[in-house]
Amino acid sequence: MPPLADGFSARPETGPGTPAAVLPPGHALVLADPAPPRGRSDTLAGGTGKTQLAVYLAESLWQARQIALLIWVIAATRASVQFGFAQAFTELTGAQPAGDAEEVAHRFLAWLARAGQPWLVVLDDLADPAALAGLWPDGLDGRVVVTARHAGTVAGRPGATVFPVGGFSSRESLSYLMGRLSADPDQRLGAVDLADELAGEPLALAQASATIASSDLTCREYRDLFRQRREEIAEPGGAGPGARAITWTLSVEHAGQLAPGRQAQPCLALAGLLDPHGIPGAVFTTAAAGEYIASGTALPDGPRRARAVLASLERAGLLTIDPASEARTVRVHPAIQSAVRETAADSRHEQAAAAAARALLEAWPAGAGQPWLADAFRSCAGSLPRRRAACCGPAVTRRCCSAAATASTRPG
Repeated sequence: MPPLADGFSARPETGPGTPAAVLPPGHALVLADPAPPRGRSDTLAGGTGKTQLAVYLAESLWQARQIALLIWVIAATRASVQFGFAQAFTELTGAQPAGDAEEVAHRFLAWLARAGQPWLVVLDDLADPAALAGLWPDGLDGRVVVTARHAGTVAGRPGATVFPVGGFSSRESLSYLMGRLSADPDQRLGAVDLADELAGEPLALAQASATIASSDLTCREYRDLFRQRREEIAEPGGAGPGARAITWTLSVEHAGQLAPGRQAQPCLALAGLLDPHGIPGAVFTTAAAGEYIASGTALPDGPRRARAVLASLERAGLLTIDPASEARTVRVHPAIQSAVRETAADSRHEQAAAAAARALLEAWPAGAGQPWLADAFRSCAGSLPRRRAACCGPAVTRRCCSAAATASTRPG
């Protein structure tokens, strides 16, 4: 389960409410993106904080001892759901699963239905209803939380309440900024105006506050930069970019100033092609990744340099690092990944994809390995061709698919 982000807000005005009220036993809560406004031009989609709210609900129920079993499953694909269920079944029962992934998943669901103890299953990042077809957890003692890109992915599900997760209220936005900038109260100058400028967009607020907190800027000075950048990238006659489409560009520039040797952009480009739910930290400390991040120059003490570059990206609000997780060490929001891919030249995409494939092969664990770590590597290998196909021609995509397919057949 991802950790709660710095400055997390339970959103008393725009959140779903207290866990006990919104998640009684036998019910499900679906946290979904609201429908986008018509005519809106925004490179960044999502980013409303659904996963963070799911973490908060899960931790609150666990701390209150209202659940005895908590299972977090990535639901981006049917394969990831099957793996999560199979691994949970193995750890809970001690039995080595026999049969294919579908059979094991159904045995786990049958076990849940008669578990006799209160449980919570979180299905994070559901994009396709087919991923859960016939795999919905049921039980009178059970609760389910789903984060979904569209409310329609669970349309008509009995006992499921859909809660659209949109932006912060004005008060929540200001409270969030004030909390993130508590180390230097002088940086709060102009916080009210900046909160209004960012229109309550959670991802934009996170990026703006991260940039301010790791610089000498005040909220007022950042707002001036924000307005200037908006004028630079606005299309004539268009609806104008959303706040997130502006703040991420300022964060990239700031990360470039923080990173040693200004290697932030190539590092982010590499991360933008892998699994947004978590990339093993070992991928970034490989020689292949270090060579690409350093643009072909030799790096003394490569792993230390790579960690410094990642830290600069985190300080700028472009990714999160969970040092406690070997398998899902680095997470990059899908919205940021999309923006990185759409704004980079094709030649950089090709170089980043080749480096990512080589880094996966180099870091891939030998032998069976830890199941969650092996799954993270497989997910990253599978993400590579999907993200390349979205932005490159067939020839480049074929080469990347070949490298990723080779990685996916490695032991473990």
